[in-house]
Amino acid sequence: MRFTMVGVTCAPPARSGGVLVRLRTSEDGRHWSRWYEVALERAAERGGGERAFTEPVWTGAGRFVQVAARAAGGGAPPARLRDVRVVAVNSTEDADLTASVAGTLRRAVACVAGAGLLTDADAMTVKPQIVSRRDWGANESWRSGEPGYAPVRTAFVHHTASGNSYSRQQAPAVVRGVYAYHTRSLRWSDIGYNFLIDRYGTIYEGRYGGVDRGVIGAHVLGFNTGSTGISLIGTFSDASPPAGMVGALTRLLAWKLDVHHVDPQGRGTLVCGYGQKFRTGQRVTFPAIAGHRDANFTDCPGGRIYRQLSAVRTTVARTGHPKIYAFNAGPAAISPNGDGVRDDTSIRFDVSRAADWTVRVRDAAGEVVRARSGAGKSVAITWDGRGDDGAVLPDGQYEVRADATNADGVARAASAVVRIDTTPPRIKSASVVPDPFSPNDDGQDDRATLTFVPGEAGTARVSVVDAGGVVLRRLTGWASVAAAAVKVGWDGRIQVQGGAGLTPAPEGVAHLLIELRDRAGNPARLTRSVRLDRTLALAGVSRRTFSPNGDGVGDSVTLSFTLSRKVAITVSAMRAGATLWSRGLGPLGRGSHSVVWAGATSDGSTVTGGPCSLRVTADGPHGTTTVNQPLTVDLAAPRVTAPPVVTVKRPGNARVGLVVRDADSQTIKVTATVTDALGRTVTRSTLGWVKQGVRRTWTWRPKARGAYRVIFSARDRGGNQAPVPAVTRVEVR
Repeated sequence: MRFTMVGVTCAPPARSGGVLVRLRTSEDGRHWSRWYEVALERAAERGGGERAFTEPVWTGAGRFVQVAARAAGGGAPPARLRDVRVVAVNSTEDADLTASVAGTLRRAVACVAGAGLLTDADAMTVKPQIVSRRDWGANESWRSGEPGYAPVRTAFVHHTASGNSYSRQQAPAVVRGVYAYHTRSLRWSDIGYNFLIDRYGTIYEGRYGGVDRGVIGAHVLGFNTGSTGISLIGTFSDASPPAGMVGALTRLLAWKLDVHHVDPQGRGTLVCGYGQKFRTGQRVTFPAIAGHRDANFTDCPGGRIYRQLSAVRTTVARTGHPKIYAFNAGPAAISPNGDGVRDDTSIRFDVSRAADWTVRVRDAAGEVVRARSGAGKSVAITWDGRGDDGAVLPDGQYEVRADATNADGVARAASAVVRIDTTPPRIKSASVVPDPFSPNDDGQDDRATLTFVPGEAGTARVSVVDAGGVVLRRLTGWASVAAAAVKVGWDGRIQVQGGAGLTPAPEGVAHLLIELRDRAGNPARLTRSVRLDRTLALAGVSRRTFSPNGDGVGDSVTLSFTLSRKVAITVSAMRAGATLWSRGLGPLGRGSHSVVWAGATSDGSTVTGGPCSLRVTADGPHGTTTVNQPLTVDLAAPRVTAPPVVTVKRPGNARVGLVVRDADSQTIKVTATVTDALGRTVTRSTLGWVKQGVRRTWTWRPKARGAYRVIFSARDRGGNQAPVPAVTRVEVR
């Protein structure tokens, strides 16, 4: 296979230090190129697989490749790399595409040649010439999914580490090679970088989604959201980037950061999405123009580029004044109803140099409904959702736009959408179970669960209140909720009056208050009642499995419970919602009580085998409380199956495979008794609780030759014994 670019992937090395992969290529297998060195990296896109990789190296035409590795920085040699795969890409194989791209490239080069250096006199930054994905030959079938977007706060500068030997005509093929490597070899959704720049100063569109939008790329592990990635095509650890390349980088950054109103000499804070150099979830502040090495363990973008970033920031900062920085209008939804919650939105921004500024609010038809003006470098005003006439504007979306002008020129406008919403949200449903509940710390219905469904996303909190609405306990603080079921538990305790502890709530009716606010701050309230009754407690059964078959073993079960007051009680045996047996007990006094059930049904017959439950119901003063205790009725005796004869040669082990079956029990206790030819017991062992229907092997190591009998007896949890034990003759030779 012929190729023009080569990359290497492997399982992540165990050693934490840097690893450099060395590779060289040949067209004939005899004459080899120089060695290229490229760093081993970790995947920059989550979901791209847990593999290490190098960036693809532009080698020119080749058919053979050799690969080696060494430690970066002269450290100890790396351990042998595992699962190494060499990826060869031929990005020049389509002659028609190459010719088409060459024409586009000539047009882009003409524009680059006509671009001068940036100066203080330049007014609003101008979008530089950018070669589109179509024009550099991107195969759109290779990308997958839809692009994600986030506000841009930082720009990361990279180098592709792919070598500097490509020609102007070969540069688009290098871009295609990087795209193919990222999507087809690393299995990323698209090329990782948002932009690429060749050494001749040509800028290429990278990841799909719009060059003027905050497309989330895959270029800095953990910090892709909120950043844009610009990669310089080449290796700049030792070689200096050409002036045309640095000029293109400066022009691109000047325009891109101005579009997103980022101060090039400021700093941006990002949240680490995946830990490497920083912890997952850590908030990290970077320069607005940063190098890849600032965020990850890497040499990228190379020392020669990294040392120039300070000068790049300075040049970008002095370009295109005035500029609007850090524009923000929030909250993005308001409800100007005078309740003090999100009644207005704050509009803040800075201007690079003192300027006359105007903030205009436009409705959906584009009409200006409110305007504010002033002068200075820092702006902080509020808009209360009212028009110039002082009246609250109708619900809907409004554009808030800031403009600034001074002697230098006109700033690029900044805008945001703010929604007026005065319609209260709706709580679609709410319920509490169980009702009543008995919070008496016996482990049975001790907690009530409130479930409610907001009609829209927002924030909510839940409280216990009295009949007059006075808060007795906050069960939750204000927390974000989606338009989906929310569950909140209550243990039946309320705040101690005037203290910091909790105390049991009195029996009777309690009220749970749901407070919901939508994203605009509009409120909704809904109360649900639940009853507390501590009459019945500590209900339990003497055994979970019983066998009412008259054999004197496990023939009955005892249900016990405790009452806190004198009440009427009903005890029932239930199966699949049907009553098998029921017994009403007149009012029983406070204290402990018990009832025995011997398996009889209401019609006098014996209950059949299978699962059922004993239910005790107490008619308390605040409602009827019920506790169910699950049971298994086991009337079937276990059966053991084992081979009749097993032969073993000393000093080997005797192994007997057996199966136990029981219609009503899932586990059966099996005991093995070994007797000699005279009927004397040699040994006895327990196999423990054996699963019903599953083959089990019993092992015994005989000490002498002869014939032995192994008797397997079985007993299930209901006390039923196997009527006939299984017997295996073991002949030891």
